[in-house]
Amino acid sequence: MEEDWVPEELWRKFRKYLPTVCVDAVIFKNGKVLLVKRRNVPAKGEWWFPGGRVKKWETLEDALIRQVKEETGLDVTSMRFIGVFSPMFYDDDIHTVNITYAVTAKGKVKLNDEHDEFIWTREFNKYHPYVKKVIEKARRVQEQSDGLY
Repeated sequence: MEEDWVPEELWRKFRKYLPTVCVDAVIFKNGKVLLVKRRNVPAKGEWWFPGGRVKKWETLEDALIRQVKEETGLDVTSMRFIGVFSPMFYDDDIHTVNITYAVTAKGKVKLNDEHDEFIWTREFNKYHPYVKKVIEKARRVQEQSDGLY
């Protein structure tokens, strides 16, 4: 609900002093991962995972389901915990703590205004080091998941 969202000016003050709790969805389909090109900081212009801030009183899983739906139009069908990461965006002076999940989802991708485009890819070496690191860990989790993905 938009009325629960922190006004941007106040949010910038919080971000200056505190890390932000976020969720990231590594969405698998036929051995490929969905990446979206960000329009906003942090990592503006980078290929990234769908995800974002966790709202107060929201479970991590509910935040993940909400973020995937809002950003991609997809419905999460399964999720598996990958790990906790802490990318720091020094250029944007932003520190996030990202709880990350391997996800399967159904539907057709329809981006919201937070992203310019999307790709399904198997090639990760050319992307941000955080993206590469998370996908490598997600693949290890996927290999142990008995074919969930």
